[in-house]
Amino acid sequence: MRDADIAMYRAKARGKARYVLFDSAMHAEVSSQMWLEGELRRALDEEQLDVAYQPILDLRTRRVTGMEALCRWSHPARGAIAPDLFIRVAEETGLIVPLGNWVMNKACRQLRVWQQTVPGFADITLNVNV
Repeated sequence: MRDADIAMYRAKARGKARYVLFDSAMHAEVSSQMWLEGELRRALDEEQLDVAYQPILDLRTRRVTGMEALCRWSHPARGAIAPDLFIRVAEETGLIVPLGNWVMNKACRQLRVWQQTVPGFADITLNVNV
């Protein structure tokens, strides 16, 4: 019954009047996604996430005009988890809101530090998923 549910949800995701035949790869994918969701919840609770800052350059002046805040996750056992994987899971499970809030809070604290210590520092850019 569980396998039929997996195939049904996959078919629904592809649009109306679709069908999908279950195969074992689907089960592995669902198991992997469930594991990733649980680990992401733990990462948020235990602050395993970090924010990396990528410079934004003005090509005319060749000066850094700000920074883009990027969420990164270094899992304690598996190492770096690709953002496209954990952000997709966060979007699908509703964890994107607490994840976004965490990144925004962290970036705002860093922005305050830079504005107080770096003359002329202006912006941090965030990608927001809604």
